Amino acid sequence: FPGGSRTLTPGTTMAAEEPPTPATLQRQSSHDREQELIKYITDKCAAREEIELEEGWKILQEKGIDVVTATLQETDRMDKKPFGNRGYSSLYTVGFNMCSCANTPDRSEDLYQRVNDAMARFLKEHVVEPLLDPSLVGVAMLEKFSKAWHNHKIMTKWIQQLFQHLDRGYVLNSATESLTSCGMKKFLNVAVRSAPLSSLQ
Repeated sequence: FPGGSRTLTPGTTMAAEEPPTPATLQRQSSHDREQELIKYITDKCAAREEIELEEGWKILQEKGIDVVTATLQETDRMDKKPFGNRGYSSLYTVGFNMCSCANTPDRSEDLYQRVNDAMARFLKEHVVEPLLDPSLVGVAMLEKFSKAWHNHKIMTKWIQQLFQHLDRGYVLNSATESLTSCGMKKFLNVAVRSAPLSSLQ
């Protein structure tokens, strides 16, 4: 699991309720999800079909980013990986083909922006909102913040791995920030500078 993980002892103060796992993830096992991904990208490549922006992003969001998010919310996850090797490869290929196939539009800029938006949304829903619980103070808040930082580093690592073709192509060619750099800055801008964490500075 990129970045490693450890199980933290929960604080005695009850924190805000975490957002629920998307229904699609609750209904589909990891094996079924992987098989569906493999079939999808295999069929697309065999038919040389273009992957439209909305179609491709829906897959990357629901079967990629949402799966990492759900895995990070599991209290007993230990070293559990969100994907198998073939599932990861299929997700990477979906994103790569959206940006690099001949005779199809290059959707790198749109994909880069959506990935950044997804990281900001993850921070808002799983870091800022839980920390707004008025009963969460002192050591309990610091423990929650520490766990959030740990999880965000893992999320950023997976984002970079799933979309590393953007760093190797779009980022280099446009002289913009890498996904890892964006992820670290977003934690500062979205989480640390948001109330009530701003009062700790």
